[in-house]
Amino acid sequence: MAIGKIKASRVNTVDATTYVGEEGILFYNFANGVIRLSDGITSGGVPVPYTIASNTVVGGIKAGPGVVISNTGELFIDSANLAVSFGNFTANNNVLSIVNVDENMYLKSSGNANINLVGGVNFYKSNGFPPSTEPFFRAKSDGQLRILVPVEDPLEGGIEIIGSATGTYLTPGQPGAMLQLTGNPNVSARFYMDSIGEYASLVGRRYNGNVASPTQVLAGQDVLRFNATAATNAGMGNVAMAQMQFRALENQTTTAQGSSINFIVTPVGSPVASRVEVANINVANGVSATKFTTSGNITAGNIAASNITTTNVTINSNITVGNINASGAYSGYYTHIVREAGVIADGGTISINFLTDDIVKCLWGNGLTVNYSNFIPGRSIRLMATKTTGTGVDTLNLGNISANQTSTGSATISGSSDVTYIIEFFSTSSTVAGLYAKL
Repeated sequence: MAIGKIKASRVNTVDATTYVGEEGILFYNFANGVIRLSDGITSGGVPVPYTIASNTVVGGIKAGPGVVISNTGELFIDSANLAVSFGNFTANNNVLSIVNVDENMYLKSSGNANINLVGGVNFYKSNGFPPSTEPFFRAKSDGQLRILVPVEDPLEGGIEIIGSATGTYLTPGQPGAMLQLTGNPNVSARFYMDSIGEYASLVGRRYNGNVASPTQVLAGQDVLRFNATAATNAGMGNVAMAQMQFRALENQTTTAQGSSINFIVTPVGSPVASRVEVANINVANGVSATKFTTSGNITAGNIAASNITTTNVTINSNITVGNINASGAYSGYYTHIVREAGVIADGGTISINFLTDDIVKCLWGNGLTVNYSNFIPGRSIRLMATKTTGTGVDTLNLGNISANQTSTGSATISGSSDVTYIIEFFSTSSTVAGLYAKL
């Protein structure tokens, strides 16, 4: 097949940008090789018409958004401010999203490779696009983490760590749970808090008011509670069967921060609604308890209780109790309570109270009678009655006890001046019939 050669002559006397030429004549610029068409009117000619490319036609194309042709004829992509779609993704400015509604997005690595996120990372709710709202989870670039827990789900844990492989768990029984831990089946759930070189500290803080203006905790308000809740035959309950309370005893100020620790338990055979406080610890009373039972030793400075049952008690100072029942021995010494009854008038009476008395002292001159109250089986009391001058020999009458209830066989004593008569009374019942006197 033959070819036709097209040869252009060089014209050095004209400028390609101002040349008009004859209509229908092609010319080109030797400087850049661009071919132009003369229309007999336009300086520099007009572009040569060409076919525009389509899906089925080969032809010329022009640069669209994000596509740039450089002055040297290079074609490259400039994705700045350009929405680009690939796969099911859309990249628009700095936002990467999914094209299809309700379709999940996956970032997947291959083999043993990791997906690494460098810098701070924020998580937002689907209706809380930044920067109009705060992120609910923030991993700061310095490694700190912050989580904002919404209140939409009051019976869900703000953070839930679930050991069960199935992901099943029981929801909290009370609103306000910030952290919920669920262990693996048949394995004890444990919470470890290790501290290196210092003690580990679990701190519960309370303030009233609000974050911007916190106010003092008031008397009677609990600052911290530890609760133990057990499932029943009807399922998991929402009230603790046992509780330890850390309570303010006064309106808290910088100089008044009285506090106590209370122990609450449920009696056997009773529902949690019958919980009772069995022990209270505070500075004023130390440990106050409804009952204290031990098989070991008790060593203390002071003990105040209504009932102590133990095998051995060692007291360094004072003990004040209602009853002590012990199978072991008491070591050391104890101090009796002395009541000074003073001078008894002639022919008067001295009263012995088995509920409060221990040692009773009095002075008498002319006649003295003893009477009794509040008999307690097992109690013994000593009376020290000093006879003053009086009229000489006078009678000390033991009151309503019979002669056979005394160690001398007589219910009276003939008292001489300047002699102290020591009488020990033993109560064996709740009436005077069980009272005995050692003279």
